Amino acid sequence: MHAKAAVFRYFLLSLIITTAMVNIFAADISVTTMELISRGSMDGGNFVLDTFGDIDVEIAGGYKLGGALSLGITNGTVGLSNEDLTTGSAETYLSDSALLYLKSAQVSVHNAFNLPLTITYFTGETETFSNGDIFPAYYGSGQVASLFRGYFYFPDTVVYDGLYSVDGTGVQIDTDFGRTWNKLSLYTYQDNNYGQGHYSSDLRWNADGTNFKIDTFLGGSYPYGDHGLYRAGVLIDLIANEKGEFFAQVGIPRFSPNEDTIDIGMFYFLFEPRIHFGLGSLIFTFFSHPRYYKEYMETETGETGNLHTNINLLFGKPEETPLAGGMETTMLYSDDTDLSVTLSPYMSFITQGAVWNLKFNYLATETSDISRMFSAFIGVRAEF
Repeated sequence: MHAKAAVFRYFLLSLIITTAMVNIFAADISVTTMELISRGSMDGGNFVLDTFGDIDVEIAGGYKLGGALSLGITNGTVGLSNEDLTTGSAETYLSDSALLYLKSAQVSVHNAFNLPLTITYFTGETETFSNGDIFPAYYGSGQVASLFRGYFYFPDTVVYDGLYSVDGTGVQIDTDFGRTWNKLSLYTYQDNNYGQGHYSSDLRWNADGTNFKIDTFLGGSYPYGDHGLYRAGVLIDLIANEKGEFFAQVGIPRFSPNEDTIDIGMFYFLFEPRIHFGLGSLIFTFFSHPRYYKEYMETETGETGNLHTNINLLFGKPEETPLAGGMETTMLYSDDTDLSVTLSPYMSFITQGAVWNLKFNYLATETSDISRMFSAFIGVRAEF
């Protein structure tokens, strides 16, 4: 089968199914995430662009129906060439491009047993723990998450964002005890990371206070080895006053009692003091890479011991004020490259329906290969 024909049929089938579901359930459609990031760099004497895409389409029936469906497109190589299409098989192309997939589906019962209790049956990738996104999404607060995450900062390595993600089929039980400033959640599910017959359970609690925010969890997977597999983590944001703030993410993404020993490489450490002055901020980020992380739970990340230090002089508030920008100095120490220093002027601005981010990287410690010295990013996230 010709690759392009297969792609077209695959997309058409997905579109028909989606349209049918919308008509049946009279559901609302929203694009919760639509982000494109292009990186320009030199490769073999040519200037090349690599584009990362992340798009989530949510179909929800509202509070009364209690159902939601999320379709996702996530791809690190958007826009394969005609040569890629003609020389590769249709199956390979579809696998590499991940055009459209069922990211998650869930049905919820609210106020179960006339209690402040929500019971949800779910399948797929549902939530990420301790990345900070729950505070604006659930509590309606301002941005809490560190800017030092995602494809902008990790284009060639593991893309770090949060401490753990739920991916599987199971049940979630939520309660706020009648207090809207906090939420306790229990998850029990067959874990897609480990395959059929392997299960995970996680207990998560988060709270949104005036001067603090916290998102913490504790979980385990079973059967695994002789004694199971465990994880734990916490995000905390402490606001001392309008001029001082401290943000931290600390966790062990994976610990197997019969396989692992506790050392610094087992921990995900991110510490971030934030100093605010007038229209500006000075943000120091210290990040120690973990041995295991998300999809690298059974195979190591290969980045154990890598340490990032990022100094960000920021004016304005990205994604909140119409214009923001500044200068970053990023230092990476690793066993392979010793020390690398990157200088990065950047800016972000908001237009009607979109947030734009521009960044230019200069690798100051590279002196022999000019093609590695410079790179640039342009990213846009649509607001729906």
